Amino acid sequence: MQEQEILDGNKLIEEFMGNTVYKIRNIYFVKTSEEGSIRLEHCKHHSSWDWLMPVVKQIGTIKVNGIELGTEITGSKDLYGFVVFGTHIYTEDTTMQEAVWKGVVKFIKWYNKYNKNK
Repeated sequence: MQEQEILDGNKLIEEFMGNTVYKIRNIYFVKTSEEGSIRLEHCKHHSSWDWLMPVVKQIGTIKVNGIELGTEITGSKDLYGFVVFGTHIYTEDTTMQEAVWKGVVKFIKWYNKYNKNK
């Protein structure tokens, strides 16, 4: 994955999780509390299950048309996927974590578009 792809994806994830992302002098920050912020580049959704799994769980609780989506991570050997409501969002010959991260980002893009068009 390219650095810009990671930054863009992690920015989407932080906003999806309800955090404020802001920019000062071409550097993005994420407001983590009333008193603190971290640089967006220090977010590790793309490289840490501890960062990524709360997002997967949040997606699983979303209701669309009254139906809870649910999530599932699938995979064997070199083929992995991220499944939301029975639909593969992303599958690629890569690591499981990268496939899930890309699936999460793709889902959030769809979800943001869906909510915009409501």
